[in-house]
Amino acid sequence: MYMYSARLKTEAALKDNQGSSLMLQERLNALSAAVNALHLVHPAYAWIDSLTDQNSLTSECYPSKKAKRTPDEYCK
Repeated sequence: MYMYSARLKTEAALKDNQGSSLMLQERLNALSAAVNALHLVHPAYAWIDSLTDQNSLTSECYPSKKAKRTPDEYCK
């Protein structure tokens, strides 16, 4: 849910203000769910690795559009 909230934040920055109230409410709900989930686990394990999350946001949610193989490799 934290990752979902972070993705919504990124998408909101890219879009205009239309629907920003709904997106803000959705982010609030996602963050609330993440906090509630953290309260369910032992305090020693109740944390979010934000550095890992930022890297995975760019790599998993927004995959590269670059071709995996070049046209020359198709002919071989």
